[in-house]
Amino acid sequence: MYRLRPSEQMQHLPNLKSPSPHLILLINVPHCFHLDNLLSPDLASTSKPPQVSETVMPCENPLEIPEIVGMVASYLRGIDLARCLRVSKSWRDIFLSHRWRAIERGVRLFGYYGPNEGALYKYQHLVQDLVVYGSSQAYLHHPNLRKLHMIVNPDIRKGRIGTGRTIHWGLTEKYPLLDYLSLSSVNVDRALCREILEHPSIRTLSLCSAVIMEDTLTVFWEACRNLECLLISTVNFNSESRLIPKDTVFGRMRRLILSYVEAHSLLEQLDPVFHCPLLEKLEWEPPNALNVWMNINHPFQRDRWPQLNELCISIDPQDAELGSLVEGLGNCFGKITNLRAWRGTFGPQASKALGFHFTTLVELRLNYRMSVASSTIRDVLCSCPNLEILRARIIYARDIAEGGPWVCQQLRELGVCFRVGETEQGLHSLVFERLSTLTRLETLDMKESARVNHGSDGVLDFRRDYGLERLASLHELRVLRFHTKVEHMQQIGMEDVEWMIDNWKKLKGIYGRLNRDPKVESQLSDALKSRSIETHGCHIFQ
Repeated sequence: MYRLRPSEQMQHLPNLKSPSPHLILLINVPHCFHLDNLLSPDLASTSKPPQVSETVMPCENPLEIPEIVGMVASYLRGIDLARCLRVSKSWRDIFLSHRWRAIERGVRLFGYYGPNEGALYKYQHLVQDLVVYGSSQAYLHHPNLRKLHMIVNPDIRKGRIGTGRTIHWGLTEKYPLLDYLSLSSVNVDRALCREILEHPSIRTLSLCSAVIMEDTLTVFWEACRNLECLLISTVNFNSESRLIPKDTVFGRMRRLILSYVEAHSLLEQLDPVFHCPLLEKLEWEPPNALNVWMNINHPFQRDRWPQLNELCISIDPQDAELGSLVEGLGNCFGKITNLRAWRGTFGPQASKALGFHFTTLVELRLNYRMSVASSTIRDVLCSCPNLEILRARIIYARDIAEGGPWVCQQLRELGVCFRVGETEQGLHSLVFERLSTLTRLETLDMKESARVNHGSDGVLDFRRDYGLERLASLHELRVLRFHTKVEHMQQIGMEDVEWMIDNWKKLKGIYGRLNRDPKVESQLSDALKSRSIETHGCHIFQ
């Protein structure tokens, strides 16, 4: 059978805008020398051609391997998948299920959006992720649907939209395998709660900008009994009191997210938390930054949530209050693996409480408006062997010198500003020596996230004269970020950039200002771009 060459396949593509780079790469996949070319450049360059057994026939076309097809299709846009369907019959058979796996449809600002009714009816059994705008479900049955995101008209009133029609959910009949249900701008009525309760497979419920009436509140909490994950964001509980009955227990709940939920008191804010004994992840963001920590010591008691290992709070506690919270979570052996706090004071008491979780801590984010002592960050680096992500504000070289060696060799992402005093220039080499032990580091972000007066303290100087060559062991480094302020700019030269290029083979981007002289900065940027390394002096890396 004659096989089209890449140039001929391109001619059979629809005459639309130029296809994405991922689609061009896909067309050339069957003509690669080996499957190793689908791997990372480093693995492809060091690996040998595959040894084919005499009893196993080699695959001529890699697109016949389902794992490779799924991996490639995940990088293609919907329009590119549609183009693939029009190349040939074999490509249509390969990519049809991927094209219809995730669909968006409904009435938006400029009219109807999404596939036509006939095509959607024909391939409704292939849809697994559906986003609906308005109430235009068209009563189609999607037997294999796993996720449903429904954005109802914001003007909805008690189950009715602007056209006056009542929403008929029919979740069990239409979507028997539904696992994830997301509703936005909707009135949660008793009928919906009953359907969620009776559905055999719904385990995740997300409510955003929703209204729960007082006569529905009891049925709503009853419907949450079978959930494993509950996300409530900007939800109005239209009731004088939304306290959950004391005998209600959410025995399956593992993840709880409370964001901008209106309540009359702290007890109402945290009431759902106290009914989830097996909670593993908690995210809490109250509707304002007021002090909501009154009587916080009483409800948070040790061993109350023995499975809790991830905590994210966006409030403004003081040191003692935050210490009480951190110490009271987990169990007597310490179970917190992920801790994120965006505001407040992380002082001596909170630092001491954090020590209970040093052996299990994997991710710690204390940046943004969180005030953290430099000695606390040093203790984390010296005491957390499993740490992979650390985000904080500042660490001083003198504090690093007072501490021991770093034990966090698993660290992949480090975001902290290193400060070195004018009389401490000899400590540059010590800081570089500590950094050299982080051989798995992929991202090093040294741009401070808040404005603080540090007097005469400068930043870590990334030049060979100050010990940069000690970082030759960071073979996994991909992203490097510096300051953009004039007073904190680097004075990196061309020889320093050439050293980085030669020693950090996986480097993808350097963000921030490399030199105060605009001409030198331009030369350094051109040298990096010539090696396909991104440089953005005034952009913020995310």
